[in-house]
Amino acid sequence: MISVILPTYNRFEIVHETIQKTLNINTDIEFEIIVVNDGETLPFTIEHPKLHIYKNPKRGAASARNFGAEKAKYAILFFIDDDMWITEESLVAIQKMEAEDFFKSNTAVLNWQYPDSLVDEMQKNKIGRYLLKANYHTLEGRLKKNIDHTQPLIKINSMGSGSFAIAKDVFTKIGCYNENFIFQGEDIDLSNRLNSTNTGIYLYTQVTCYHNQKDRLDIKEFIDRDYRGYLSQFKRIDKTQAAMPSNSIKQVIFSALIPFVSIFLFLFNNIPNKNAFDVITFRIIGILSSISYFKAKKDAGK
Repeated sequence: MISVILPTYNRFEIVHETIQKTLNINTDIEFEIIVVNDGETLPFTIEHPKLHIYKNPKRGAASARNFGAEKAKYAILFFIDDDMWITEESLVAIQKMEAEDFFKSNTAVLNWQYPDSLVDEMQKNKIGRYLLKANYHTLEGRLKKNIDHTQPLIKINSMGSGSFAIAKDVFTKIGCYNENFIFQGEDIDLSNRLNSTNTGIYLYTQVTCYHNQKDRLDIKEFIDRDYRGYLSQFKRIDKTQAAMPSNSIKQVIFSALIPFVSIFLFLFNNIPNKNAFDVITFRIIGILSSISYFKAKKDAGK
C-alpha cells in the first residue's frame, strides 16, 4: 500500500497530465495520490476515490512534501515531481521491496528518463539540444555515472525527490524535509541525514519512470528555474552546510554581466535554430546560467 505524494506549483497542464496518467494505472496494488498545491488555484477539477488534492498552508516544495506525508494513510511514501509519469511497474517494484522489508532501513530512487516524445521535441529546440548534449534527459546523465542495469539495486550517496520511496516511519524519524529550503537544496540536506543515520539510499534500475520536463525548453523559464534553485541553496548556506563552489574571477565577470541579460536573451532568440549554430547558442545558455548563479549569490547576500 503506497501513498504517492505530488507537490505542484503553477504547472497546470503538466500536473493535470501527470494526475491522469497516474489514475489510469491498472493495478491491484492499493495506492492513493496526494496532490499538494503550492501555487494558484488549480483550473481543473478531477473526482476520483484515489485522489486527494490539498492547498499547501505553508510555502515551498519541502513543506508541500511534508504536508503530503502528514496526510498519507499508507506506510510507504512515494514522492514524485509533478511532471513524473510513474507506471504499474513502479508500484509493483515498491510493493516487492516493501514485502522484503527493504524499507525498514533503506530508501529507493526509481530510475527515470525523459519520454521519447519529449526527446524528439528537444532535438528541434535550442535548449533541448543543449540538455541532450549534457545528458540531462536521463537519471544516469544527472548522476554522471554509468548504471549497471544487471544490478537491480545500486548503492548511491544522494536521493532525488522526483521518484523517491521511503517508509513513513523512517521519514518521520529522520525529521522529514527541511522546510527552510523553499525551492531547491532539500534533497541534499535529506541525503546528508539519511547517510548520517546509516539509512541506505539505493537506485532501483529495473523500472523506468518518465520525467516530462517539457516546460524547460523555454529560455526564460530555464534561467528563472536556475536562479530560484541557486537562490534557495545560497540562502541556506551556513555552518552546517558546505558552501557552494565559487570562483572570484568568474564572480567579478558574471556579476558585471547581470545588467546585460536582455542582450544575451536577444542574441539567443535571434540566432537561427539550426544545429550548425549550436556551439554559439550553447555558449550563450552557459553564460545566462552562470549569470543566474552569481545573481542569486548576490541577492542572497553571500
